[in-house]
Amino acid sequence: MPIINIVSATPADSARLYAIITRAFAQYKEMLVPPSSVFKETADSIQTKLTKGGGFIVRIKDQDAGSVLYEPQEDHLYLGRLAVLPEYRGKGIAHALINAVESHASQHNFPRVKLGVRLALEANRRLFTSLGYEIIDYGTHDGFPEPTYVNMAKSITSKQ
Repeated sequence: MPIINIVSATPADSARLYAIITRAFAQYKEMLVPPSSVFKETADSIQTKLTKGGGFIVRIKDQDAGSVLYEPQEDHLYLGRLAVLPEYRGKGIAHALINAVESHASQHNFPRVKLGVRLALEANRRLFTSLGYEIIDYGTHDGFPEPTYVNMAKSITSKQ
């Protein structure tokens, strides 16, 4: 197992996160209907998200391997844009990034972490379920008659 180094992302890291996210999500470009909003992201939009919340970057041997964003909401911390580069998948990076967000939520007294997952991405739903996330509701993108994604949440214990 490689040594996983997690660092906090700042707005100055927006171009790095943009590169990680777009490369990690590239495989979904043609498969998701409707297309993921990730393909509308820019370094500037990532910078805005980092300013509103924050994020983490995983580095392995001085190479970026993955990232995640989070944003404080009224009653939870939202986890978004979890991205692991293809060559680093299966090495515990997604778990490490999710744990970092959960730890941040705990340290800042957020009672739970929420996220959204496309129904078409069954492996992603299984990952979050295996980590204790539960489906709280289903959502439907505009123009679709049936649900296209689920919202999931996990209760977090405060570290205070």
